[in-house]
Amino acid sequence: MALQSWRQEISECFSNETCKKRIFKKIKSAAADLGFERCAYTLYIPVPISRPQVYQVDDFPEEWQKRYSLADYHHIDPSVAHCRKSERPVVWNDELFASAPELWREAQSHGLKVGWSQANQNTGSLRGVLTLVRSSVPLAEAELKVSEPLMSFLASASYEAMGRAMKALHGTHQKAFLTSRELETLKWTADGKTMGDIAQILDVSENTVRFHLKNATAKLQSPNKTAAAVKAALLGWLD
Repeated sequence: MALQSWRQEISECFSNETCKKRIFKKIKSAAADLGFERCAYTLYIPVPISRPQVYQVDDFPEEWQKRYSLADYHHIDPSVAHCRKSERPVVWNDELFASAPELWREAQSHGLKVGWSQANQNTGSLRGVLTLVRSSVPLAEAELKVSEPLMSFLASASYEAMGRAMKALHGTHQKAFLTSRELETLKWTADGKTMGDIAQILDVSENTVRFHLKNATAKLQSPNKTAAAVKAALLGWLD
C-alpha cells in the first residue's frame, strides 16, 4: 500500500465530513484495510476544567464496554495514561499493562489482544486518540515498519475529522462568533490584566473593554470574564 496514495485516499474520504457516525464508519474501513478488526476513537474536550468532556465511539464487544465503564478502567488504563502525556504511538503488550494486569486479562478475554494507540493534540486544544485492535497476530517490527506511517496518518486524519464533527455538534466552534476585539480582551484577561490595564493597552475606554468582555463571556456561556478567558485559552483560541 503506497503511503502517498493512502494519504490522498484518506484525506479525500474525510474531507469536509462533519457526521461522527459516518467518520467512524470510514475509520473502521481504513482500520480493516490495515489489518485490524476493531477500533475506537476518543476525543477529550478540556472544558469545563472541573469535568472535561470525553466522547468515545468504538465497535468493541458490548460486554467489554459495560465492564470497562463499571470498573472505571479508564482511570487506570495504561494506554490512556500514555496517550495523555505523549503523541508517540504505543503498542499494547504485557509490559505496558504491567500496572493493570486484571484490566489486560479481561480485555484479552474479550478478544482485544493486539492493540495500538496514538494521540493527537493541538496546543491547548482538543486531544484525540485512535485505537486499533485485533484478536490475534502480534504487531511485529516488520509490520510496524511498513504500516505504522499509515496508522499514524489515519490517527491524524481522524483527529481533524472527529474534531471538526464534535465542534459542530457540541458548540466548541464559537470562536467564529467572537469578534477580534472580544478575543483581544480575553487574551489580555488571561494574562492577568485588569480592565483598566486593557483599556490603556488598546487605547479605548474601560467601558468599551467591559462591553467586549461581557459579550465574550455570554457567547462562551461562562459565569465571569476569568472563566471565559480560561475556556478560550484551553480551546486554543488565544494563540
